[in-house]
Amino acid sequence: MHGRLKQLLDIQEGTETIIQDRTIYEDANIFAPNLHEMGLMSKRDFDNYFEFFQTLKKWLSHQIS
Repeated sequence: MHGRLKQLLDIQEGTETIIQDRTIYEDANIFAPNLHEMGLMSKRDFDNYFEFFQTLKKWLSHQIS
């Protein structure tokens, strides 16, 4: 998630037009749950990841508004 946050901040601060092929929503709603279901992410890590995602999503909505 840290890498994705850094990408978002870099895009926001940059002057170029950027097209992302994957969003934070896909990370949190598709990839993280799949990793958890496959046993590659513990419940604790998944819960922390998703809670951080919720906080990040809320913060981003205030930045864009």
